[in-house]
Amino acid sequence: MFNPQYAKKLANNLENSIEVIGAICLAALILLICSQIIARGFFGFSAAWVPELAQWLFVTLVLVTLPITQKRDSYLSFSNLQDALPSVLQYLARMIVDVVTLYTLGRLGINGGQIIALVGGVNPALGIPEWVPFVPVAISAACTAILYIYRAATQGHYVRISLSILLVAIWLALDILGLILVPQFRPGFFVLGSFAAALALGVPVSIAMLFASFIAGDITALIPGPAVVQNVVRGLDRFILLAIPLFLFTGALMNLGGLTTRLIDLADSLVGHFRGGLAQVSVLSAMLYGGISGSSNAEASLGAKLLVPQMMKRGYPAPFACAITSAAAILPNVIPPSIAMLILAAASDISVGALFIGGIIPGIILTIFLMATVYFQASRLSIEEATVPRPLPGRALWRALPLIGLAIIIVGGIRLGWATPTEAGALAVLYVFILGMMMRVYSRESMLTALKETALDAGLIGLLIGVAAPFSFILIADQIPQDLLQILPNDNDNRWIGLLMMNLLMLVAGLVMDTGAAILVLVPLLLPAAPAGDPRHRRHLLRQRDRRFRA
Repeated sequence: MFNPQYAKKLANNLENSIEVIGAICLAALILLICSQIIARGFFGFSAAWVPELAQWLFVTLVLVTLPITQKRDSYLSFSNLQDALPSVLQYLARMIVDVVTLYTLGRLGINGGQIIALVGGVNPALGIPEWVPFVPVAISAACTAILYIYRAATQGHYVRISLSILLVAIWLALDILGLILVPQFRPGFFVLGSFAAALALGVPVSIAMLFASFIAGDITALIPGPAVVQNVVRGLDRFILLAIPLFLFTGALMNLGGLTTRLIDLADSLVGHFRGGLAQVSVLSAMLYGGISGSSNAEASLGAKLLVPQMMKRGYPAPFACAITSAAAILPNVIPPSIAMLILAAASDISVGALFIGGIIPGIILTIFLMATVYFQASRLSIEEATVPRPLPGRALWRALPLIGLAIIIVGGIRLGWATPTEAGALAVLYVFILGMMMRVYSRESMLTALKETALDAGLIGLLIGVAAPFSFILIADQIPQDLLQILPNDNDNRWIGLLMMNLLMLVAGLVMDTGAAILVLVPLLLPAAPAGDPRHRRHLLRQRDRRFRA
């Protein structure tokens, strides 16, 4: 007989175990990269197996945390259309979401088991079989499906989830037997259409991308199911991606050690006396914080916890306080070291150093315009703050100088070739950790919490990157970017029209998609067709991407 309390206990234990395993993978990854840097810098020793093992740990982290990141990814979904439907159609739409999610997880588990049997060889650096990184796929897919069904059941949707399970079982059985006949469309258009339809119904972004890849693979021999799983894992197996959890953990350590308050104090001392002072502080501190952590999500969380309550206490309207904090949170996407730029670099093979340098001026301009907007809005709303004691600029600058210096070292080190983005992230972790230890602000419990939260954040970002690999492969292999290149104006006289059309497309995508997901979907389409210089250069980029994906 079903015991709800026992089921709840099992689910909680499973989620706690997943969080702990993710934290262990992240801690091991950080220790490996940091020890490699110390060994090479002080002893001239470098082990070839360390980067390979670190990459394998990152792949494992992403796959292991899938059951929880899938739950978090549900917040990165577009449910407006579903909410606008009548109640009967809402029920049907939610059942479709259940069927799509469970079918995708089923395919992921089945094809993950198949790829283990198909992959051969031994990793020369680690001496382990090449199929080992694929082992967590099937296990994680099964755990994710179990937790998904449990959450639906605990919310009272017994009939709906039971019908969904039955439909998925029939679908998978027919799929395995090869009895499903799919119309022969171009796979590129099919993957875009199925992705857009799933996203519109409220399917989480990562599940929608993976579902579209599996379905598009069914209508062509271009990429069968096991190859989809292989592309997901191989899409994560890149050294540059290790910089993402490192910079995320740097931001977590700064928040944990109270170091971010030094940046806020510096911003307060510089612009706190302006009209709309605390909102001005929110903008400037977002720019300063983004120059170290690179995470817009971390900045939004920090601003919501520290600055929004203070703004409301000082008489700011709640919508204005939240709006300016949300707007300021985009600055870490532009100011280096930006995690969004790291995702862009991984998706496009553009130099990370060039992207970082290219983001400095636009980031400063955005900051100035946001501060000007705050000034005029505060004047329009007649916001008058009470005079409060503020830190002295010289003292605040002195306290924040170590963090500002770290931001300069990160960007300069990458741009000058002294360190890779991953090594710069490891140095940032070491630097901030030592500062926190000197201040004696870390405890074992707080450190474990920071590792768990960072592992889940990194897992969610990594999941998007991984599922984007087969999605992008299908688009490029079906020559969708070439078709787009024919549509967009490619002559020098009309290049601005093409650029405007691209920006409108990115604006629409940004309304319904997370930044990372939008980058991963649009870059394979827009980069080769971007009106940047000679059309021959765009065709060269196109051929370069084709060669990469054939490899």
